[in-house]
Amino acid sequence: MFKRIWWMMFFCCMTVAAFAQMQQKTYSGKVLMKLSPESVAGAETRLKSSDITAAGIFSELSSLDRLNKMHRTDNIKRIFPDAGKYERKHRKYGLHLWYEMSVPDSADLQAVAEEYAADAHVLIAEPAHRIRRMFAIEDGLWVPDDPEFDKQWHFHNTGQTGGTSGVDIRLPEAWAAIDTLGIRNRNVVVAVIDGGVNYLHEDLLPNLWINEAEQHGTAETDDDNNGYIDDVYGFNFVPSSGGGKPVGVIQPEDHATHVAATIAAATNNGKGIAGMTKDEYGIKVMNVQIMNET
Repeated sequence: MFKRIWWMMFFCCMTVAAFAQMQQKTYSGKVLMKLSPESVAGAETRLKSSDITAAGIFSELSSLDRLNKMHRTDNIKRIFPDAGKYERKHRKYGLHLWYEMSVPDSADLQAVAEEYAADAHVLIAEPAHRIRRMFAIEDGLWVPDDPEFDKQWHFHNTGQTGGTSGVDIRLPEAWAAIDTLGIRNRNVVVAVIDGGVNYLHEDLLPNLWINEAEQHGTAETDDDNNGYIDDVYGFNFVPSSGGGKPVGVIQPEDHATHVAATIAAATNNGKGIAGMTKDEYGIKVMNVQIMNET
């Protein structure tokens, strides 16, 4: 009995919390709907008036009017008002089909929208969502423990190096967005087409693309028969001295190593800098060397 009561309380609390969250993300008492062109054509004059009778009838579309009465809809208006000389273009793209309805502030907007969406006259119905930044800069965003991250002001600038706070690529915000939306593909390989990447660097090793057939194969042999010899971490296409065949083996230099680290240095490993991609995203860097440092 105690367990049943506890679970009922937990469910109620979660329901209230979810409803409160929905309310914070939407405008109270507002539902948007897109009517079919045929429905608008037959009731547009009435829809323009926005007058609501005591019976909730304002559209002369019987099934819609029943919903209006049920949900105590007391106002309706076009979201995109008559555009004058541009009205023809608005109609071409269907902007005249969108309406905003007012229902009591206490209404469950999602439930109301779903009932309207099921009506034959309605193509789309949804709560009126607030337009806001998906992830604003705020305290509490996750940052990695890499000791040099604080110097990477281009990722997260709080003015720590004397620059202007906020002038950055908002990387912690991007991480938060990705963590919320989820990763769809953990097999992305990014080619660094530059000089040679230091494939022995401890902050890069976890996120380097590796051709295992060549890594565990025989030196100076095309173990995987792909036309490239010893392409373990990528391939060096720079011609050998005298304009001969490509060198093949990567020859590390600073610039390409910097580029690769910006993309995919191991993150939150307590060493060096952080890359743009968290290790758990599964992104790997392949080196396509096309130039030497000199």
